[in-house]
Amino acid sequence: MQSGKLTEIVRILKRKATRNAFGEDMETFEEGSRVFMGVNSLAGTYRQVEGVGVQDYDVVFTGRYYLYASGAITDGTVLRWNGHDYRVESIGLTSDSRMRNIVTFKCNRINQ
Repeated sequence: MQSGKLTEIVRILKRKATRNAFGEDMETFEEGSRVFMGVNSLAGTYRQVEGVGVQDYDVVFTGRYYLYASGAITDGTVLRWNGHDYRVESIGLTSDSRMRNIVTFKCNRINQ
């Protein structure tokens, strides 16, 4: 892994279960670790769902292998980059990921 390609600061958000005023369970996120990652944009689309505009936007984050091995990032983890939140949909591992110290995370932007 060439560390010069990891130029973007990405925050790993931690889940926090809380209750609202009505006693309902709510899932919120608080900022956790800050890591340097590479970011590659794939595609974005805009569509209407029941009269509401939804923007689908896929991004691939590239980071060091320890982020996967330590369990810091798993499927469903939320990453914050450039003021937007992204949910990890899949983790790209190859047979030499550990040796090359690289792993990719394909993410979808969370509509807010």
